[in-house]
Amino acid sequence: MSIFNPPLRALVDARSSITYAIAKLVDSILKKYVGKEKQICRDLWAFLTAINEYNYREDVNFLTTDVMDLYFLIPQEIGIEWVVDRLRWHGASNPEVRLIVESLDIILSNNFVMFDNEIYLQKEGVAMGSPCGASFANLVMAHWEHQLIFTCTDISTRIGF
Repeated sequence: MSIFNPPLRALVDARSSITYAIAKLVDSILKKYVGKEKQICRDLWAFLTAINEYNYREDVNFLTTDVMDLYFLIPQEIGIEWVVDRLRWHGASNPEVRLIVESLDIILSNNFVMFDNEIYLQKEGVAMGSPCGASFANLVMAHWEHQLIFTCTDISTRIGF
């Protein structure tokens, strides 16, 4: 990979898709739970504001992670299960969880893309252009972090927010 031959990622504007309206609704619900995940920064400015609260010490390190092709790599069924786990952990009601599960199933199983006059169905992951794509991916990663990072005593005792 280089700046002269960057990897291409399909980012399709979903505003004309059949799932756009329901994806907007799902995103509006998921965002309130993403906001409760203290380890997720909203954006660079939120990160810069947060680190201003810490006094720099030479023995402190910052760790950030980036998952290559995250949106495309999330197995849809597991992704929905992990999102449900985070929703329940934050106290979401059963009707709200059921609405999210049924809506995500519709959204994720109906992501069609036209390329070179051919129609394709994205079978794994979430569409980058979907209104709920970022919230879905953030909650999947939040589940992963809670299961694999924050439960490891060697790491969790040295993490601060």
